[in-house]
Amino acid sequence: MAERVFQASKKSSTKNSDQPTHFTVNWCDLVYTVDKPLIYKLWLMLQGRVREVGSKTILKGLNGDFKSGELTALMGPSGAGKSTLLNCVSSKKQKGRSGFVGFSGENKINIAFIPQHDYFFSLLTVREALTFASKLQNSAFGSEGRNFELEDESKAPVNTENFHRTIVDSIIKRLGLEVCADTKIQNLSGGQAKRLAVGQELVAKPNILILDEPTSGLDSSSCYQTIELLRSLTQEAYPMAIVVTIHQPSANVFNLFHKIYVVSVIGKCIYDGPPREVVEFLASFGLQCPQFYNPADYLIEIASGDYGHQCLSEIATFVSKIQLERETQKTTKILDDWIGQPKFPPLPHLFYLTHRCVLCLKRDKLLFFFRLFVYASIAFLTSILFYDIGNISNGCPPESLWHLTLNTINKVHREIKTKRVLIRNNLGFLFMSEVVSMVAALLVNVVTLPLTVDAIKKESSNGWYQVSTYFAALTIADIPLQTFCSLLYCTIIYWATSQAPQFARFLLFWLTQLLLGFIGQTQGLLVGAIFAFNLTAAIFVAPLSSVPFLLFSCYLIKFADIPFYLKPLGYLSYFKYAFECILIAVFGMDRCGSEVGTKLLMIKRQVIFFLNSLFLHGLNVKGEDDDLKYLLKNTTDSMVDIAVSQFFIYEVTDEGKYNSPVLISYSLTEDQFWTNITLLIIYLIVLRFMSLVILLKQTTIYK
Repeated sequence: MAERVFQASKKSSTKNSDQPTHFTVNWCDLVYTVDKPLIYKLWLMLQGRVREVGSKTILKGLNGDFKSGELTALMGPSGAGKSTLLNCVSSKKQKGRSGFVGFSGENKINIAFIPQHDYFFSLLTVREALTFASKLQNSAFGSEGRNFELEDESKAPVNTENFHRTIVDSIIKRLGLEVCADTKIQNLSGGQAKRLAVGQELVAKPNILILDEPTSGLDSSSCYQTIELLRSLTQEAYPMAIVVTIHQPSANVFNLFHKIYVVSVIGKCIYDGPPREVVEFLASFGLQCPQFYNPADYLIEIASGDYGHQCLSEIATFVSKIQLERETQKTTKILDDWIGQPKFPPLPHLFYLTHRCVLCLKRDKLLFFFRLFVYASIAFLTSILFYDIGNISNGCPPESLWHLTLNTINKVHREIKTKRVLIRNNLGFLFMSEVVSMVAALLVNVVTLPLTVDAIKKESSNGWYQVSTYFAALTIADIPLQTFCSLLYCTIIYWATSQAPQFARFLLFWLTQLLLGFIGQTQGLLVGAIFAFNLTAAIFVAPLSSVPFLLFSCYLIKFADIPFYLKPLGYLSYFKYAFECILIAVFGMDRCGSEVGTKLLMIKRQVIFFLNSLFLHGLNVKGEDDDLKYLLKNTTDSMVDIAVSQFFIYEVTDEGKYNSPVLISYSLTEDQFWTNITLLIIYLIVLRFMSLVILLKQTTIYK
């Protein structure tokens, strides 16, 4: 009886003998084994769980096929290996796979996979999402290997605006999305989102469409409409092979499929045939489906082992035997060799992806205005707190120093001490400004990848584009907004705090802050890529990841005072290089004017002459004792140097060049500015590359 059912299923599974089958994908003796990681094996051995150390076999010698023009349901209990089977057949899992996966056909094929959950760029409208999907996919694959029945309707050449518009309009009509065509994706219902997910792949007409739980979360009516739509897609002039994983469908939905393939808990197939013959097939093994009971539910109960594993083994053995007997077309073609590889045009893809990223940034008005508000509000608050501090703490000598007399010496000394304190306050402002530039950019971008990584993974794995191109587009799209925010922030705080009034200095200050913002942005992307699937961890780790760089910024503790064994960490701090650049831009490059050095040198010599005369007169050395005179001279010079250093904090060379006390304090020279800028650019490039590498790792599903 069972053999008769399977022979009948062979005939009924081929719809309309006069309609040729374009291709078949079949697998024979397919086995998939998962090997535990070495560290986990060692941990099990330490716990004495030696029996669990070995590998686990999920699929155990499966045979089967699916054809173009058929809608196949892949069923089975949770954990039976349905998704694993699809990944093995579609070559997404290769490590641990054994057996043969073959292909019968004449042309290369393309496979599209739609995951269970809907992942979109939700700020786009339905029409925009389909348009970008068409532009990206059709420019990647072109017309080669695709079934462009729509091209006849659109007389426009491939990849023109009219071409994409015609395809999108046709897809919207066929999927019944007219009512929501201009609605943002975030406002769609569950059924509409499922149809959009299908439509995004249909714009380039894949040969094989795989859907993981497309009816999950839908009501019974939406489930039926979704499966009915998929069945209609297999009836077209260029039919696809559509494979769907599904859990316990209703009887009406169950009967819409052309073929049912069931994987049991023992990792073997227990049914491979039409849905209407399930009851008769099971009855031949003494498993009578109760009256008015859904055959799909009964089939899943059997596959779950509710009626014993011995029964499953008997059915699986019989099914495997029949599957091998009914193979009439043997093929030596390996499927992997017949899967089409898209050609990614870098410039068109970069343009399309940048356009899409910019559109998403513009649509997120809350985040857009919040970024501007944060930069502006912090800038205004900072300006009020540190108002005019740069004018009175510019590192230049006080004007009263030029009129130094015995009567004003105490006043000048007090002014110099006050300037020391104010300079320290100004340094605090400058340090805080770079922290704001970095952290604000970091916190905004740390959530970017965790919120979109699933959509990127889906699109890139289906051959829409390369992840590296998307990453470049994401970088380009955010440059204008980040640049404007940095310019707004720096313009307010720089001029409100009365830093050096020269515009060239402002540009150097802004350049440093801009690079620091881009580094913070990149660090946010890096942390987001590492914790792409754990948004909470990304938000927690991102701010803390900047703490080590802050500790070695040379503001909290000068580089010379850092213990020698920690100095290498200081060289890794981008805050150090940025802080030094800001100090040079604000206090260096003849901030006080070229004539200050000459004036200081003259006053310093007058002070030294006066003190020398005072000490020598007090000592009043008489006689011709040269040794005593030499000793007294050295002692006098030392005392004069001490007195001058306590009173006179400004350093000037014998040639009359003035050196800012700030740069002297941090052991800086003006030549270091462009060296540090170069190091910051290198730092930015390295972090970007690391972010890209990790994102590539996170988005690949080939193993």
